[in-house]
Formats: sequence, structure tokens, C-alpha cells
Amino acid sequence: MRKLICTAVVAGAMIFIPVSNGEEQSKETNFSITGDFSNTLAVDFEEATITVTSTGLSEDGDPTQVTLASADLDDAKIVLEGFVDEATIVNISLQLPDE
Repeated sequence: MRKLICTAVVAGAMIFIPVSNGEEQSKETNFSITGDFSNTLAVDFEEATITVTSTGLSEDGDPTQVTLASADLDDAKIVLEGFVDEATIVNISLQLPDE
């Protein structure tokens, strides 16, 4: 069941497209992801964390993981906010405390 939930989270949001309302964008945040796992049965989300990462380049030009946003679940609900310069392929991972 936990693998199914993690797979659904990752499969459900693989590409971010920055949202613009025509006004000047904030340099602190330009995307937001919300989620509600409160209807999920038999999983304790206490102390669970969701992290959004993408592959970037280090100063040496080597591929490296870049964390775009991370949040703890609060009552099985999340709000993730972050900033990307352009449409970006990302990974979303759910880390349960006992895994």
C-alpha cells in the first residue's frame, strides 16, 4: 500500500510549469503543490516528509540533485512552494518515518 501511495504521488506530478499572472513574479516562489492524504487508509503520515527535487548542475558541471521544496505533512495535508526558472521535470518523494 505504501509503495502504491508513493508511486501515485510521484506519477501524479512529474512536470512543473511555472504559473504567471502577467505581473512581476516573486523570486521566492512561483509554484505551489497542495495535497490531502487524509482519506488514505492504514498509513500513518505522522512525521512524514515530501520533497521535490530536480537534477541540476554543480559548479564543476556535474549532475547533482537540487531540492526545490520540502515540507512535513500536517494532519496528512501538504503545501509545497518553491521557485523554478522554467518548466522543469522533477521527482516528488514521500518519506515515511519508519522507512
